[in-house]
Amino acid sequence: MHAGASAQIFHYAIKLRKNPTESEKLLWNKLRNRQLEGIKFRRQHPFDDFAIDFYSHELELAIELDEGYHETKRQKFSDDCKDIQLMSFGLTVLRHTNENIFHSMDIVLEDIREYIKYLSKIKEYYKN
Repeated sequence: MHAGASAQIFHYAIKLRKNPTESEKLLWNKLRNRQLEGIKFRRQHPFDDFAIDFYSHELELAIELDEGYHETKRQKFSDDCKDIQLMSFGLTVLRHTNENIFHSMDIVLEDIREYIKYLSKIKEYYKN
């Protein structure tokens, strides 16, 4: 479930949970307590070398929120590397910007719902 996350990553995740961004607070209020399609999400979940913003173990779905600095060339490269590494564990990675959270929450939630439905169908197919 944690893919060998180090103690350092666990401590980092705890620090991030204690100091969420405004966009993380807003999305967490929509995801917590299985509010979205009955799926459990964790916040700042330690996984391998990272703390994933929101993670569903059941669906192996990682949701990352990107602030403005994610638009820099260097950060985009870093994000791409992170996504590739997470995908190598079989995770699906979904990214949204803070701007989307602040101004288009309905679209963000619908996008997440679509991924939930899709991934649920795949899991069910392979289960049988």
